[in-house]
Amino acid sequence: MLGVMAGVYLLPALLETVLIRYGIVHLPVILNWDGILAVACIGVISAALGSWASSDVIRKTSPRILVVE
Repeated sequence: MLGVMAGVYLLPALLETVLIRYGIVHLPVILNWDGILAVACIGVISAALGSWASSDVIRKTSPRILVVE
């Protein structure tokens, strides 16, 4: 969630600063909060499912094979 907040508030400000140096005075950033929340939820759910699936594979694997690899 910290990364989402940094991406929403910090990156647009950083991008605007860079573009000001190139001569673009104002960057209109439109924040669609419904889309932001939907993508954040999808990202968190996919990360949780990926972690769960990989831990299931590791749990089924023999400790001897895990040490060798």
